[in-house]
Amino acid sequence: MFNIRKHAFSEKWRNIISAVIYIIFIIYSVNLIIQTEQLSSKLFYAALVLILISVVALSEYLRLLYRQAIKTLVMDCDPDAAKQLETKLLKYDIFKAYKKTMLIFDLMVNADLNQYQQNIDLLDQNEKFFKQSLDNLLIRNYNYFKAYIGIDNKTKAKKYYQDTIKMKGAKIKGSKVSPLYSWEEIDAVYYLCIKDIKKSKNAFANTNIQMMNNRELSHYYYDYAQLNLLDDNCADAKKHLQQVIEISNKNALHDLAIAQLKELTKHEKA
Repeated sequence: MFNIRKHAFSEKWRNIISAVIYIIFIIYSVNLIIQTEQLSSKLFYAALVLILISVVALSEYLRLLYRQAIKTLVMDCDPDAAKQLETKLLKYDIFKAYKKTMLIFDLMVNADLNQYQQNIDLLDQNEKFFKQSLDNLLIRNYNYFKAYIGIDNKTKAKKYYQDTIKMKGAKIKGSKVSPLYSWEEIDAVYYLCIKDIKKSKNAFANTNIQMMNNRELSHYYYDYAQLNLLDDNCADAKKHLQQVIEISNKNALHDLAIAQLKELTKHEKA
């Protein structure tokens, strides 16, 4: 789970340390150029410093765009605006440093736009990348699981649910899989998929949502509302749908939640 507040704190200290290093480098470089007597050497050092500063500036700009794209997606819940930032980032990423990283970003954007088949295609086309590490494999299995639920393929959803869950606590050469998702929420969504109301209800109740960002909360509350509807618990369904509406902004779940809430309200009045 992506904790934007914790990340912002560490990013602040990184920026401070980087700024100090850059200032020291610039001061040293200027002194080196001034103290060099030969004109050709001065020009060489000046050109070298200019190139290095340009590369560093571009790197920092791309990093800023990436962080803005992440924040726009996970906190502002605006996948279309996040996608525009991604397009801008990739345009200026001349060294292709973010090309693979943005595949994971695209999975999240597609999920927030209910583009499930696009995620299946993306995962199929980049299988090698998504098997390069434990974390990537977990991302692969989880997103296959969610995508197949989205297109109502319960057989494939079950397969990738099992593949996902068995990675809990997995290790390779002492390296453990990162806590990218809530295992309890994964259970809750799977049991909802197979309409095991009791197990799904227990798993949702046991899910720790304290560290979730707005994007994750939107999906959590929307799925919880679907369980409430399956359980004929209209009061809790309305509560959870309202929570989705309040935080999901331009995520596709926002319009779905509004439509379901209107439908519930209409039936109550009938």
